[in-house]
Parts: sequence; structure tokens; C-alpha cells
Amino acid sequence: MRDLTARVESGAGPSIGLAKLDGGHQTRIMTHDDYNKQEAVILVWCDDLMMSSRIRNATDAPVRVVRTLHDLLQLAGNTHVRRVVVDMAAKTADMKADLAKIGEAFKGSELLAFGSHTKTDLFDAAKSAGFDEVMPNSLFAKRIQSYLA
Repeated sequence: MRDLTARVESGAGPSIGLAKLDGGHQTRIMTHDDYNKQEAVILVWCDDLMMSSRIRNATDAPVRVVRTLHDLLQLAGNTHVRRVVVDMAAKTADMKADLAKIGEAFKGSELLAFGSHTKTDLFDAAKSAGFDEVMPNSLFAKRIQSYLA
């Protein structure tokens, strides 16, 4: 697989997008301009490169991956957000508090969280924050396509 970088010009200035080509199949990483044009986007907070790639490749739906809670919360209130997916292993000072912030900020969107099966306190926190589905990494990985459809 090889990575190509494409520059997209817009009225607000240039944006960078990456395309990965693998056997003729192209997966396009959304730019900010693309996001603004979409009607239904899946937002993903995940700072793990491998999992981010698996998520992007599991669906044809527009996916926007962010690496920080700050970036995720900046997109709150946007009517384009259909689903929010949170990797509870993302690096943060207080994941429990962050799950509550996400639950509040994205009311009306489907909320899904996944993480280590040993972190039951995070599972409870996500459920308390209003997440629709909370599951261990193994189940998410096994059924990733159906969860992102």
C-alpha cells in the first residue's frame, strides 16, 4: 500500500487530504472542506493509527478521525454528525469526564465507545454518559463493518 498526498484548494485556503491506493481500491481521508459538504458523517476519536485505518477502511460512509477531545468537541452541534465513535484507550487525562462531555455535546447523535474489557469503570462511565453502545475491543473489531454501516 502506498500513500499519496493531494492538495485541495478552497476559498478558506488549502487543505491536505491523503489517499491510500491498494490494488485499485482508494480510501480517501476527508479534508475539512469535505466535512463541511457532507450530510452524514461518522466522527471518530482515536489516536491509534492502526485502529483509525481499520475504521476508515471498514465503511464507505464519510469518516472524520480526530486525535484529541478538543478537536472532537469543536465539531459538536454540527448537524452533519450521524455517529460518534470513541476509542476509550485514547490518551487523555480523565476519560470518564471526557465521556460525559461527549455525551452532553453530541446529544441526538448515535454514540459508540469501545475499549479494553478490563476497564469496566470506563464502560460504566460511557453508559452513564448516554452512549448507545459500549463494547470491548474484540467485539468492535469483529463487527466493525456492521457498527459503521
